[in-house]
Amino acid sequence: LPIEKQITDRDGVARFASTAGLTRERAPVAIVSRHPKTGDMAWLSVADRANLEDNPALTDGKVLSDEGLTGLLFTERGLYRPGETVHLGSLVAKGNLRALPEGLPVTLTLADPVGREVLRETLTLSPDGLAESAHALPPEALPGTWQVRLLAGRDVIAETTFFVRDFEPERMRLALTNARQSDGWLHPNEIALNVELKRQFGTRAAHQRLILTASLDGRPTHRFAR
Repeated sequence: LPIEKQITDRDGVARFASTAGLTRERAPVAIVSRHPKTGDMAWLSVADRANLEDNPALTDGKVLSDEGLTGLLFTERGLYRPGETVHLGSLVAKGNLRALPEGLPVTLTLADPVGREVLRETLTLSPDGLAESAHALPPEALPGTWQVRLLAGRDVIAETTFFVRDFEPERMRLALTNARQSDGWLHPNEIALNVELKRQFGTRAAHQRLILTASLDGRPTHRFAR
């Protein structure tokens, strides 16, 4: 049940009264916004404290020293099929952005969706802190989220993920209905069918080529003379 209703002002702001004292079944659950003309609706959970916390002292990140290393890992795309090659790029820099030691080695690891390490490779950084690697996924690669990490010594300085998914052909739904309703017999030349092809999510599958093969089953209760 609604606790309070407000209309946004010209700046799009709405203010609600304090919800202090509202507990149990009267505790706020969500804020629902609805456009009066179009009916478009948006919903925001207030049961999740992360949606309400505005404390500026709550920050996230890593503490870096001037000589500490930070890195970035990336792939050319986020989704791969089993058997494809994953190209990985990395960028490493010092906290003070000064030049890296020449030939600095870093370690790249790759783990499958069950956490099994399938690759551990030592990369040599260029003077600009760049390195790349390519890994061919096996045909039987597990579908799911794969984890890539970049380590300097034992410290993880960068990580990223990519997804592996088997190829799935697009699914469609086909419906056949009789276009000519009759209480009696129909000549084979008079038979007409309505064919409707839709994609799995409901949109019409236009410009698709269909081949129809039909056969007539015998009726055990009827016998026709030749």
